Amino acid sequence: MLFARSYRLTSGNSVEAIKEALLGKIFTIRNMKFEVYEGDKHIKIIPHSEDNRDSGTLPITHLNLEGRGDTTNLNVSYKIRKLDQGGPYLLVIFCIFLLLGSLAFFYFHENILGFVFLALSFIIFAGFWVKMQSGYFDYAAKIKKHIKERISAN
Repeated sequence: MLFARSYRLTSGNSVEAIKEALLGKIFTIRNMKFEVYEGDKHIKIIPHSEDNRDSGTLPITHLNLEGRGDTTNLNVSYKIRKLDQGGPYLLVIFCIFLLLGSLAFFYFHENILGFVFLALSFIIFAGFWVKMQSGYFDYAAKIKKHIKERISAN
C-alpha cells in the first residue's frame, strides 16, 4: 500500500506495563481525539472523526507487542482508513493516467502536449503529497511520538 508505514520501537518495560500505560486512554492531536483499545491480537489507535468535519485523511494505528524478557519490541504500523482511501487512490490513478497520456503524446511526436501532461501530472501529485505530509503523515508521526512518550514514562 502506498500509505502504509511501519516502525519498530524497543522499550525496557514489560508488555503488561505498556498495555497499562496505553489502553483505554484518549489523547488529542491537533484537535482530533484518538482512542487506544485492545483488538484481537494487537492494540489499535483509532481516530474519533465524528466530531470534526475537517478531519481529512487519518491513520489507523496497530501496535504489536513482543515480550523479550525484560524488554518489549513494538511494531507500530499505520494504514489509511477505508473511509478515506478512495480520494487519495483516485488522485494517484489520475496522475498515472496523465503520465501515461504524456508518454503517448511523446510517442506520437506531440511534444508540447506531452510536456503539458507531464507537468500537470507532477504538479498535481506534488500538491497532493504536500497535503498528505501535512495531514496523514503528520498525524502518524505525532502518534508515534505519543507512543514513545507513553512507553518511556513508565
